[in-house]
Amino acid sequence: MTRRGRALAVLGLAAGLAAGCGVRPESEPEPLPPTAPVVMPPSVTQEPAPTPSSPTTPPPPHRP
Repeated sequence: MTRRGRALAVLGLAAGLAAGCGVRPESEPEPLPPTAPVVMPPSVTQEPAPTPSSPTTPPPPHRP
């Protein structure tokens, strides 16, 4: 395997782990027991903060 291929494989594995999916091409993923609590990261459980359309300047007032 070339250096580039190895680097891409490492990056792909890291991206898969960061996304929360295990890389198991040769076997089925193990099912979670029903009694095990599912722990979600705080960034997923919290609602995303509203992002303003233009953070630097407020929108101009509407004049008829």
